[in-house]
Amino acid sequence: MAGLYKYDHGERFEQHGFYNLLVFLAIYIPLNLVLGVLYVLWRKVDKFPAYFAVAVLVGGIYVSVSLMHYRKVFDQGLRGSFDYSLDECTWSGRNVPAIDLLPAGTQNFWAGSMHCKSEPQRIDANIDENGVLTVHCETPGSNVLIDILPETREWPLRDKDVWNGYNNLIINRTQRLMYYKDLSFVLNDTTQAVVVRCGSSSTLVSRVAPPVSKLPVYTPPQDSDTRTPNTTSIRVSPDILHSNRKSPNVIYLMLDAVSRRQFHRQLPRSAHIFRTFHQPGVSQIMELFRYHSVGLNTDNNTKAMFLGDIYPKKRNTLPIWAYFRDRGYITARVEAGCGDWAKDCNGHNYQQQDFA
Repeated sequence: MAGLYKYDHGERFEQHGFYNLLVFLAIYIPLNLVLGVLYVLWRKVDKFPAYFAVAVLVGGIYVSVSLMHYRKVFDQGLRGSFDYSLDECTWSGRNVPAIDLLPAGTQNFWAGSMHCKSEPQRIDANIDENGVLTVHCETPGSNVLIDILPETREWPLRDKDVWNGYNNLIINRTQRLMYYKDLSFVLNDTTQAVVVRCGSSSTLVSRVAPPVSKLPVYTPPQDSDTRTPNTTSIRVSPDILHSNRKSPNVIYLMLDAVSRRQFHRQLPRSAHIFRTFHQPGVSQIMELFRYHSVGLNTDNNTKAMFLGDIYPKKRNTLPIWAYFRDRGYITARVEAGCGDWAKDCNGHNYQQQDFA
């Protein structure tokens, strides 16, 4: 099975049925081995059903006692207590931390569902179309500080290495300024986000920058122009290339490590909301019916989705948004992580680390 897995990881759709069979075997073989051992013991050991019943009873008692213990202590912190106010956060329902029964060293993060009321927002801040930042702080007597976050899009790949000081560079290059209500606070065209601080409260204010009207006309470099046959590995329909129709706006949404079927099973309300977006003549939902989780982490799943392959065989492989960009689209990518995807997941694929 190890040899079969090394032969095919399942990242290619044309062989994904083989990968599914491999996953099935990983469950089928151990399960049948257990059943086979139980059958042999039943035939060879006298009174085996009685022994087996006693073992199941003892195991059940152990599991029950363990779960009762974990439910009793699961809200304790490092020093035996978890400091929280009952009127701020409450545990929801009966939580059974069953993952605590797994062997030591496995992921152990489930502590039950908790509901916390939202913290009152004491800051009202916005950036208008001219780049003017306006802040209203409800905490009297507090100074308002503005942290202008650096623009990282033009940083070379070597500066975006999470394991080599990327976060420290962001902190060191963040500019902190005082905000005065009687003075106009105008942001540069390239500034996308600022952190507004007032007393103990803070909030992130962002925008799309620079404005579309100020964007220069993009001309793809000759060696990376995806419109030329020698640089692209993705087939583009001639109907699209030669169409005079207005290009539609495209939102590319990915839920990490969740297959399409798992999404419909586990997130039915979200799936229902997406169905409401499908309005013929106005907007259209395109489902990738053959999409499946092909890796245990974000790196492999996003590379399969954005690059078309987990392990690209060509150097300087470009992600899917480069194909949109080279055809006149204005592209943007948003995620909750702190890292830079191009560096973390595809940076090793570029020969020059001064590439931005």
